[in-house]
Amino acid sequence: MERAIIANRKHDKGEVRKEMSERKMKRVEDSLTEQSHLLMPKCLNAAGYLFGGQLLAWIDETAGIVAKRHAEMNVVTVAVDNMYFKAGARVNDTIVLIGRLTHVGRSSMEVRIDTYCEALDGTRTMINRAYFIMVGTDEHQHPVEVPGLIIEGVTQQIENEAAQKRAKQRPTPEQMMDRHVKMMEKKLVMDDATAAKFTPLYKEYLQAMKDCRPAVNKELKKAEMTDAEIEKAIQDRFDARQKALDVQKKYFKKFKEVLNAKQLEKVFQQPCIGGKMKPGMHGHKMMKHSDRQGCMNRPDCGKCPMQKN
Repeated sequence: MERAIIANRKHDKGEVRKEMSERKMKRVEDSLTEQSHLLMPKCLNAAGYLFGGQLLAWIDETAGIVAKRHAEMNVVTVAVDNMYFKAGARVNDTIVLIGRLTHVGRSSMEVRIDTYCEALDGTRTMINRAYFIMVGTDEHQHPVEVPGLIIEGVTQQIENEAAQKRAKQRPTPEQMMDRHVKMMEKKLVMDDATAAKFTPLYKEYLQAMKDCRPAVNKELKKAEMTDAEIEKAIQDRFDARQKALDVQKKYFKKFKEVLNAKQLEKVFQQPCIGGKMKPGMHGHKMMKHSDRQGCMNRPDCGKCPMQKN
């Protein structure tokens, strides 16, 4: 019996090694990217320095190229882990961005982007360092496995270990939900007694809205869908929206026992249509996902933190 158990363990380890050996592996240098930009007047802020939003766009672009080169597929930006401005830059400066991978999970990749201001004699002064989290996706925007990362040398090892520590410190979906709940509590301006009744009910409501999402067949490609499957997918979206409406009606009655009319209005703000806010929706929380926008109240978005599995 013991020999059989030992044999099974050896077999399991062999399967793990086989699986690891089958995964494509790439080096950091394979996706190393350097981009240069001449700082023009249109890229300056009111004080005459490099506009932070412009730099953020350049960094996001560089991180995307690094991730695409490594993953060999489309990627999306899911988080900006850290972005530290060390110095500014003026018109006619040459801005150099260097992006490299520091850590790769199953589908996620952390990219470090160092930004320099290059003088006429070629010397470079770092003005920014940022860490972006990118994820490889298929044509349905679902995360897929990317090649592994080969770590070489002491410097890469130190950077990789630091990246793993940062990954552990990132908020979980539960923590993100708690943050969202706290933001809503602050928005509603409630006393402790009301908050004690509202908080568990609101978490229950968010989970119920999350469960309204229609099921998605990740193996089914849009180009291969039959007319019947397309019609079913459309009907599923209609059903999900109706289910979400039923959930909102149900919890509206429950929230009425805890909140006043103005507070209810803030909880049940209308969802966004086409990525734009309807009139009277100031302060509505929007979340951008790559080239599309979504709303945390939409059951068919599938990308918002409150709706992730």
